[in-house]
Amino acid sequence: MTKNILMKTNLLIALFLTTFFYQKTNAQAKIQFKFTPEHTMEKGKMYNSFPVVNVLNKKEIDIPIYEIKQVKNPNYLNLETKISKVKKDSIEDAKKINDYLKIQTNIKSFIESNKRFKEKKHLLKDAQLILNSINQNYFVYEDKEVNSYKKVDFFKMKLDKSTFYSHLKNVSDKVINQMPTNRFTKELKYLRSELNKTDPTIKKEEKTGVEKATIYEMGSELDLKNYNGTIEKYGAYTKIPNETQLKLYFQKGTLIPNETYNKYVNNYNELLMKVFEGKRRVESMKLRPKDNFDGILLYKDVETNELFQCKRITDYGIDMRIINFENKLKSKGYKLTPKGDDFTLTTPNGYKLTLTNDIYKNVENGNINYINQVVNSVKIFKAYASKHESKVRVLQNLNKEYTSRMVSGNLNTTFLNKFRNALEKEKKEHNALIELVGFKDNEINFFLHLSNQTMNNKLRITNIINKCSNRLN
Repeated sequence: MTKNILMKTNLLIALFLTTFFYQKTNAQAKIQFKFTPEHTMEKGKMYNSFPVVNVLNKKEIDIPIYEIKQVKNPNYLNLETKISKVKKDSIEDAKKINDYLKIQTNIKSFIESNKRFKEKKHLLKDAQLILNSINQNYFVYEDKEVNSYKKVDFFKMKLDKSTFYSHLKNVSDKVINQMPTNRFTKELKYLRSELNKTDPTIKKEEKTGVEKATIYEMGSELDLKNYNGTIEKYGAYTKIPNETQLKLYFQKGTLIPNETYNKYVNNYNELLMKVFEGKRRVESMKLRPKDNFDGILLYKDVETNELFQCKRITDYGIDMRIINFENKLKSKGYKLTPKGDDFTLTTPNGYKLTLTNDIYKNVENGNINYINQVVNSVKIFKAYASKHESKVRVLQNLNKEYTSRMVSGNLNTTFLNKFRNALEKEKKEHNALIELVGFKDNEINFFLHLSNQTMNNKLRITNIINKCSNRLN
């Protein structure tokens, strides 16, 4: 491809590269862009502007290293001490309350039980012992060990079961009504709630040393209009935000390699959690690590190693991939020329194809014979489509005859077999197109090699095949 052709087809090349070449999987490859004043001026006219390209100055700096340590939260420790004291003070109250509840439970269990008196009397005995221990002068049980002096009274009380159970329930109600409250319940509940809301530990940062790091500062502006050279991607970098805690590490506005940046992101986020502890917006303020495709791309002059920074610098250069690709084709006798929004690939025999993604990939992978295979596929496809009139006519006549026989009631097996055999023969030839090299890889790419007339002719055959298939089915 001559320089003049390159100069006239800047937009076409850009469109082609966008469509066929760029993939994220190979974005890390050393793709080079060549710059000449003449080409740059043409691009400037096309875009009606020129980008600002900064030369970068490399600088080594010391970065402080902080270690975040977890220590016991003083507020948490203070709450634990208070809770321990209140719990101790409330134990006696809780024990008394438990005694009152135990009396009620035992009496209720005794009344509701269907067991013989002998088998459940221990419930009343336990209740009586508790009543005596808390100085409640209620009487619910007697034996040789408890209330022995009330043997007669207890005997009389048991004679009438209804009266006895009524007495027991009355005692239970009076005991519960006299049950004390725990003076420390509310205070304990409050302290525990405060404890649950308090972090057991807090983060404490401590400077543990320094580490060397590379950063890049903006230098002079490159005279892009007069620049002669070739550049390639040097790496992805991050510009330090103006208002973040990372200014503890770096001078704001400087560029640092993503690898260096990621090394300190976690440390920064830890500091952020400390500085804005308890703030709802702290999560949204955290920094995220950068991958190889994030941030600001730097470019290096492959001869001088000078570094540049500009978002759109490659738009003004010549992508060396297309030049290298054309040279690879030229060495085998092929020719690549721009045509409209595409590129025409001419074989040594003069056959023309449209340069498609599948052709580019195969040639790049060393399979240049793929071009000849596609040429053969296109010839077969065109030859098939050129017979559309005879193919369509045969099936149309059979379809009309089918209709006529249906109306006259003369639709017989002999005719149906004839119709099916003709249709199957056509289907077989039609479906064979799907297996053509180039077509089966990507039929949309394959159609770029064909004229609208060829496509329409083939479509006529497809339509009559579908129409006859539906009829016979």
